[in-house]
Amino acid sequence: LKAAEREGISPDEISEEVGTVFEVILEAMQNREGGLAV
Repeated sequence: LKAAEREGISPDEISEEVGTVFEVILEAMQNREGGLAV
């Protein structure tokens, strides 16, 4: 986080992005019986 702050990225922005990544992973895990992504 310190390196991000030095680059002008706020901790709130990082938290938002991390949350979004976890949401995508969760959705993929819940739908893993679907077809292959193309």
